[in-house]
Amino acid sequence: MRYIRYFLKRYKYEILLVALVQHLFIGIVLTDLSSYTKYIWPVNMLILGIASVGVFIESGKWKQILRSILFLIVVGLPVALPFANNFPTFMIIMSLIYVVFFVFIFWEVLHFLISPYISTRILFRQQPAVIF
Repeated sequence: MRYIRYFLKRYKYEILLVALVQHLFIGIVLTDLSSYTKYIWPVNMLILGIASVGVFIESGKWKQILRSILFLIVVGLPVALPFANNFPTFMIIMSLIYVVFFVFIFWEVLHFLISPYISTRILFRQQPAVIF
């Protein structure tokens, strides 16, 4: 368990990139939408949820709890899809939850990318360059 945690912490952005790329481009390879929805989509979201764990390892407790809740919902929704075909709003709700999940991951990655730049500017009191 310690090795997995170390691996996820060390290669968190590489793992997340691979998971996001496979999630984005899996539709090119698979053309059967019904089998994708039943089998591949839940597995795909499980892989993406596990890949997002590394991004939140050093985060606060509330972020880890929120990520865990979103992860369970995001994995559970494709599994519940065959049972919820009669509810037309189910896909809208599912899409909104996916947007929240991806925005949450994006926000954490963006925070990682921007925080060193902001800290350096504040530390050295640099003014932004003006380009004419």
